[in-house]
Amino acid sequence: MTPAVAPASRVSIAAVGAVYAVQGLGFAMMVTSFPAMKDRYELSDTLVSILLLSLALTAAAGSMLANVISVRRNSRMAVLVGLALQALGLATVGSGLPLEAYVLGVVIYGVGLGAIDASSAMQGVLAQRGRERTLLGRYFAVNTLAAITATIVMSTVLGAEMDVTTALLSLAVVNIAVAVVGSRTLIPEHAARSTSQARAGRLPWRPVLILGALIFAAFTADSAVASWSSVYMDGTLDVPPATAPLAYGAYLVVVLVSRLSVDFFSRRVSTSTLALGALAIGVPGCALVAFMPTLPAALIGFALIGVVAGALVPVTFTAAGLVSAERSDELVARVNLFNYAGAIVGAVATGLIGESIGLGLAFLLPLVALVAVVPAALALGRLTRRSAVGGSGSGG
Repeated sequence: MTPAVAPASRVSIAAVGAVYAVQGLGFAMMVTSFPAMKDRYELSDTLVSILLLSLALTAAAGSMLANVISVRRNSRMAVLVGLALQALGLATVGSGLPLEAYVLGVVIYGVGLGAIDASSAMQGVLAQRGRERTLLGRYFAVNTLAAITATIVMSTVLGAEMDVTTALLSLAVVNIAVAVVGSRTLIPEHAARSTSQARAGRLPWRPVLILGALIFAAFTADSAVASWSSVYMDGTLDVPPATAPLAYGAYLVVVLVSRLSVDFFSRRVSTSTLALGALAIGVPGCALVAFMPTLPAALIGFALIGVVAGALVPVTFTAAGLVSAERSDELVARVNLFNYAGAIVGAVATGLIGESIGLGLAFLLPLVALVAVVPAALALGRLTRRSAVGGSGSGG
């Protein structure tokens, strides 16, 4: 039985959207600042890779932190803690202090990043309860649009040879401002009727694995494209330097359009159908990149892969709210952990495979991941139907 959570106000819905926006701005600005920081601190490529890996690992810890806070308090408190950590991390990274402080700042930011990844999805699930149309697609679209904006801002800053610390410090202030406003406007309710209900018993493993597998596949594909699409264009296709980023650009545009479309289609087809549709489009995209090393095929292929990350992520988190409504906070936090596993596999394993058999064929890895989770997409339909008939789905 769905918990009696009052429909969110428009102010709360907008506040949740602001969290998604600041998250997209922060992550894109952080990762695009690495080249400038690499020069400032004279970092090796290996250390930069370790820092990028540390972001994923500390974000996983942050997701678990959000789970603990949401169970003991609520997801609003988890968001506020995540925003505070992100602000502290950004301020430390942008402070110009010695290398040790910079590394510490990256670690602190990573924990905040994971806490917001999980708690913003918890808030999104709560925000769309009681509404005819889902909101998560638009929330993730806001995140994507903010990330695109951040890359443009950072490109402008670097092109003008300005100091990136100003941008990072400014974003730290924005995080604090969103936290202050959010402390009064974010959704205060717990997903369950009571904290004791949320703590009762172990969360069933089957929904976690089904939903987590879909998130893992989506982020494996996303990370592979983000990390290697430009390298593939430059090295495998030997296109002019100005053309190389077009593949990732095409991918991001389709991700954005897909996320804007999800909420519309969610009223017309089931979550399982949406998930299967995204997989059916993404798999040929990977195949085009792997087997047709031409510029048109690459642009079309990477664009098709964008449907997977664009649609599958909000669809899966929406399903988490349907499958186990009374414990959706905990379910979201656990499922979100698969995000970082997929990001690591997509970035690292694709590169390693590419060194052996070529970067084009390395995109068979995300193809295999997408095909492998088709049974999970089919099971998604059974899970959501069961929850609609039998209650919150908290049984094993």
